Amino acid sequence: MNRRFKYRFKTLEEFESEFGDNWRAVKCSFAYEMNYLLGTDVDYECYKDELINDELSSESVFQVGGEPGSGYRGWNISSQMVKKIKIGPSYEPRKFIY
Repeated sequence: MNRRFKYRFKTLEEFESEFGDNWRAVKCSFAYEMNYLLGTDVDYECYKDELINDELSSESVFQVGGEPGSGYRGWNISSQMVKKIKIGPSYEPRKFIY
């Protein structure tokens, strides 16, 4: 399957601008132990079963494994916690080595 999008966790700045300073309690149940996820790419294997037409719906919830050594098995992630990134061709010029 040729994917058109990938997902990454929103950064701290994106959460604050979208939901306000109290974003953890108000809109997203994002524990402090999950801070290591901020701004990182979400593994495709975690959310592939939630995709509808290559996109997550607003009600999608999937699970991400906990940080190694943290004692947490995983976190329930909602689609509000991630940002869709379009996957497309790179238009950077190629560098040829002769």
